[in-house]
Amino acid sequence: MDLKFRVAARIARPVHEVFEAVADPGKLSSYFTTGGASGRLETGATVTWDFADFPGAFPVEVFEVVPDERIILKWSASEGDAP
Repeated sequence: MDLKFRVAARIARPVHEVFEAVADPGKLSSYFTTGGASGRLETGATVTWDFADFPGAFPVEVFEVVPDERIILKWSASEGDAP
């Protein structure tokens, strides 16, 4: 089965500020990737996201980035049961 998700939300902050909160690894690591993010989200990049409460880093492939507009990425699901 091919699972696809599209996530959208309305956030009461300036567009550039929200974009940077996701694209910038330092900012993303402060609230989402609690174990760290290895690099900035840029078109063609592969970065890793790590979570303090889940062992191991996950590769994230970045397909498209349009500043202040869109980030398209692929983050594969892990196999097996969740801990």
